[in-house]
Amino acid sequence: MAIETVQSVRQAELLAAQKEKDAESEAEKIIMESETEAKQHLAFIRKSAQENAQKAFENAKIQADTMLETSLEEAQKEIEKLRLDVKEKENEAIKLVLTELI
Repeated sequence: MAIETVQSVRQAELLAAQKEKDAESEAEKIIMESETEAKQHLAFIRKSAQENAQKAFENAKIQADTMLETSLEEAQKEIEKLRLDVKEKENEAIKLVLTELI
């Protein structure tokens, strides 16, 4: 009976040791899977951030190009207006000089 008890205790110890090893293996597996998932998630977040930054940059460039084009058009209109004003003043000056001469 004592031998059976010792064998039962030894069997229980071996079973407990095996369960401990299994639990350690399972824990290691869970940790590795978690690390892999975390790395994949981080890579996804980085990629998304880069894509968003690229889109924001492209949108800003388009907006800047539009603003520049608008400014150039306004400047050209102002230059044309000034040219017309100069031509008009030139014609007035010619008329004035001609009336003074006549």
